[in-house]
Amino acid sequence: MAQVSINIANRTYELACGEGEEPRVHELASYVDEKVNELRLQLPPGTVGFIHDFMIAEALRGQGLGRALWAATLEALTARAPAAPPRGLQGTWLIYRPTNPTGARFWPALGYTPLYHMWRRGGWTRDE
Repeated sequence: MAQVSINIANRTYELACGEGEEPRVHELASYVDEKVNELRLQLPPGTVGFIHDFMIAEALRGQGLGRALWAATLEALTARAPAAPPRGLQGTWLIYRPTNPTGARFWPALGYTPLYHMWRRGGWTRDE
């Protein structure tokens, strides 16, 4: 198992990856860092941040990259929050599919709790 040191939002993270995957991990980290920096520039003070999809490739799960990326995302949102009252980022909300076993473990581990349930009748199913 190879060790890789990556930088996202001016923070260094140590990750493990398969032998020979180091260049791809660095490439992905560079892309994520670029997107985080773009996010910082695109959110003028007083606006709401919205993250449409948050996914980590299966091969990279379980190494702390998701936590690192989410921490960098929240840091970027907080940095752009208004200084006037109410100060700072007041909270975050998210929607995830409870049938996703990874999300069902990941979000509660970061302190998120259920807010409400959505229901549907007809339409798409998990397998579509």
